[in-house]
Amino acid sequence: MVLQRDTKVTLWGWATPKEKITIKSSWLVSPINIETDAQGKWQAKVKTTNSKTPQEISLRSDQSSITLSNILFGEVWLSSGQSNMEREMQGYHGEPVFRPSLLIAKSHNPNLRLFKALNAASKTPKKDLSKYKAWEEATPESVSTFSAVAYFYGKELQKILDCPVGIILSAWSGSSIEAWISQEAMREYQKIDLSTLNIKEKPN
Repeated sequence: MVLQRDTKVTLWGWATPKEKITIKSSWLVSPINIETDAQGKWQAKVKTTNSKTPQEISLRSDQSSITLSNILFGEVWLSSGQSNMEREMQGYHGEPVFRPSLLIAKSHNPNLRLFKALNAASKTPKKDLSKYKAWEEATPESVSTFSAVAYFYGKELQKILDCPVGIILSAWSGSSIEAWISQEAMREYQKIDLSTLNIKEKPN
């Protein structure tokens, strides 16, 4: 994955209520010791750096052990929208991307990382993704089915800034703009009633 560089990022998760957790990272001198709340939730603010060296985070408790490796610090961007953002590098039938085969073949870039949230709608915020394609380095295999707009943007940004770049893609072709706006923001303009809305096919 890629974490935003030179800032404070929030590590968070859930476990057994009142469970003690120790967080160790390859770039921090001292470990972070925390305890989950009554609902089992926890979070911790962690300072990142400008280092370009791959990092590691370990989370330990009496009941679990998780290690996250090959973490880079860089710029993290969210790419969302409709069909223009979802369109894959390999193109669709009758809707090609300019010179896709050459661009895909030359796309290997370990400092460009891609994460894809797959289509899954919900009327309320979720604490975890039910469907996704996990973090991958840019390779011909991962880039071919990734958003063309998001890939080109990430590639140029990585080259210009000379730092790792992580692109998180969450796009759904044909979805309405209202599906991307919070109920709090929409309430200023109209009453939002989601009780009869069917989102199984598309979040409209």
